[in-house]
Amino acid sequence: MNKLVSSKDYELSQSIEKRLLTFELPGNSILSSDVQEEMSKSIALLRRVDRCLIVANSENNQTRKQQLEVIASTLNWSISLLQQSPQKLVLAKKIRRDAEFTVREFTNPIIGRLINGFKYVLYESNTSVKVLFGLGLAIPIYLMLPYLPYKKIIVQPLIAPIISENQHPGLSQNVSTSTSKGLERPAITQYDVDRTIALLVLVGIAGSLGSIVSILTRIKEYENEKYTDTILPILIGAFKPLIGGAFGIFLFTLLSSGFLPLQIKNDNSRPMDEWYALFALAFVAGFSERLVKDIISQTEKKVIATSTTTSTFNQVEEQKVSSQAATNSSTFNQVEEQKDSSQAAMSSGGNVQITD
Repeated sequence: MNKLVSSKDYELSQSIEKRLLTFELPGNSILSSDVQEEMSKSIALLRRVDRCLIVANSENNQTRKQQLEVIASTLNWSISLLQQSPQKLVLAKKIRRDAEFTVREFTNPIIGRLINGFKYVLYESNTSVKVLFGLGLAIPIYLMLPYLPYKKIIVQPLIAPIISENQHPGLSQNVSTSTSKGLERPAITQYDVDRTIALLVLVGIAGSLGSIVSILTRIKEYENEKYTDTILPILIGAFKPLIGGAFGIFLFTLLSSGFLPLQIKNDNSRPMDEWYALFALAFVAGFSERLVKDIISQTEKKVIATSTTTSTFNQVEEQKVSSQAATNSSTFNQVEEQKDSSQAAMSSGGNVQITD
């Protein structure tokens, strides 16, 4: 029985080699690089199908053997079609991808189906579906981000020395005496740290939600020639909520630092109003990229103007100091010259009296 199977495998492999050797290009034909790449993929897949066919023949699986023979004949026809009509590249690609799906499920049924689902979205779906697919892949990751131990990993190693210094002011006398004009540095409490972390998480979530709503309301805009790439729409759907959350955090830091003229009232009788306002502004920042770009440009202009003013002020101060130093030096030299001349006159007068 084994000899019979091995002889059948040998005859099958010989027929496969003869079939692969029949792929010859017509004379004086020049194929484009895309056509050559597709032919190479189809031939490689055909060899893979032939290996699966040998395995199915050794296992005496007639159903799979018939399916693989149909796939092999279809791939042969696809390669011949590319040889004769290279302009039918799209048809050949679709045939080859369909054969890939079937062979992948034969070799590994579970993982093959998962890969086939991803490949189907990647190659067969439109741009809007790709964007939504990327968004669906990323949402579970974003839902886990607020539960990460930011305080333990990042905040505590940075803030713990400062809080300890505020609780024990005797340990930092050198720092406290170095404050100018007797101004005391405000203490940072644990409440301030916890409140800042909560607000950062709040504005990050709000910015991500704004970005998600922006994707869903503008989904038709992705049906554009700019998004014809295979993987780019999936990346847009996956990373745009992250960008929206970053925009929300950026807007919060600008408001807190006073770079923006916009101020949020902190009413002690209604403490949650500040949180509502920050959530709304972060949501708008994630929803409208144009608004954040304008804010960034305004902040950049303000920083440049501030640095220019500071540089000019420093130059003026340096000129004042240098001129004052020059004036002091000149006055000192004049005083010294007057002293020298008076001493010379006094000594000269003394000599004259002695001579008389």
